Amino acid sequence: MKIRFALAAITALNTAPAIAAEPGPYFGLNAGITIPANSTPNILEPARALHEVNTSFSPGWNVNGAVGYKYTAGYRTELEVGYRQASLSKMDQGAATGHQGTLSVMGNIVVDIGKGDGFQPYIGGGVGAGWMKWHQVQAAASAGLPAGTAVFDDGSPTVFQYQGIVGASFSLRPGTDLFFDYRYVGTTAASFDSTTPTGSHFSEHKDGSHNIIVGIRFPFGALP
Repeated sequence: MKIRFALAAITALNTAPAIAAEPGPYFGLNAGITIPANSTPNILEPARALHEVNTSFSPGWNVNGAVGYKYTAGYRTELEVGYRQASLSKMDQGAATGHQGTLSVMGNIVVDIGKGDGFQPYIGGGVGAGWMKWHQVQAAASAGLPAGTAVFDDGSPTVFQYQGIVGASFSLRPGTDLFFDYRYVGTTAASFDSTTPTGSHFSEHKDGSHNIIVGIRFPFGALP
């Protein structure tokens, strides 16, 4: 009896129809870990020449939402809104406090590789705009910053943002996918002015980060 049941279960699995996301509009939510790369912005301080400051960050987090459309030709287009945040770790080997937050709007194109049923690898990329802010950022005294820095609580002008995407999705039911992906996100240079006291200026700060994400996509009109 047990052998007949096991054989029947195996047969059912082998003959079950593959589940694949259908073409059409969808909504996606995802979140994950962001690992910012080191940056070397320039700082201009009163009575000091312009100089570079090696800046590092602790791992942080990100969250994104997207609306998109899946085409029968095997690619997807998306409009994505995201936010990522990470605390500063060091500036010029001295301790740093505060955090960086970046709000972004991106247009993505994602291409499915092959015609996966149930498992679908993909690659893609996107471009858009980012708005970066340093929240209460300040560096302690170090060899390159003998007096530390002023407090920076300032947002940058709009920067160009881009990303590369590679990942895979797993069908949960028709039209609904669980997905995992890696994204490298980069920006053009941002600048910040000090707030307490005023008079200092950071420039040429580029926000590059490695992001590991898990999320879900589901068609409009359906719950995940």
